[in-house]
Order: sequence, then C-alpha cells, then structure tokens
Amino acid sequence: MKITMVYHAQIRRLAGIAEEGVELSDGATVADAMRRAPGAAAAAELLFDAEGRLQPVILTVLNGVPAGPGHALRDGDTLALFSPVAGG
Repeated sequence: MKITMVYHAQIRRLAGIAEEGVELSDGATVADAMRRAPGAAAAAELLFDAEGRLQPVILTVLNGVPAGPGHALRDGDTLALFSPVAGG
C-alpha cells in the first residue's frame, strides 16, 4: 500500500521535505510508517526516545483525525506529523 506522509514544524526542517509517498506492507501501523519513511528517519532524533519509542509530544494525525502509533493504515491514507511549537 502507499500512504502520504506530511511533515510540519521542526519535523519538516529535519526531514528536509514537506511530504513524501511511502510504500508499506498491508497491516502497517502509524509507528511502522514513522520508522520506514525516509523523511521521518531523518527526524528520528525528534520523533523517538533512546529506546525507539515515539515521543509523547509528537502529534500524529491520520486523515485529519488524531491517531496513536498502533493505529492501522490503509492504502491512500495521509499521515501528518506535528512537533510541539513554542513562541510568544
């Protein structure tokens, strides 16, 4: 299956791209996509802790709805990743 990964804020800066298509096996999850996508891999220092777990401050949005790392993906899905933003 193929999904679209969309990167925002610091993740986009680290990934070096705004979005990319990613080929995954059937039954793949949000966490699987984040580990396989080249852009997400480039931002791994922000996305994952030292043990490889998804950082709890990262927001994952699947087709416009928040989704956890274990949520199953389907062909044509769009997965957006947001990092925390601070400012005044």
